[in-house]
Amino acid sequence: MLYDQSDETAIAIVGVNNPHLSEEEIDSDYRVCQDEITDHPIFLEIDDPDDISKGVVYACFYQELADQFPEVPYLGDPGLLI
Repeated sequence: MLYDQSDETAIAIVGVNNPHLSEEEIDSDYRVCQDEITDHPIFLEIDDPDDISKGVVYACFYQELADQFPEVPYLGDPGLLI
């Protein structure tokens, strides 16, 4: 998770680093966000975020990740970090 305290914005970056999983397993068990952010500028530097052999990477809103994992610290209601 990236958080900019000065303007209260955040984004959750999730990585799945297991090349032995199938695409179906990743989609059913490891994609924890319903509304993935696929057009975020952070992905300009990632060659192929869906390549299982390199590690799947996706992004979602802070609140979606916080709703799934109680370990995520409370940040209020931040906007989307761009």
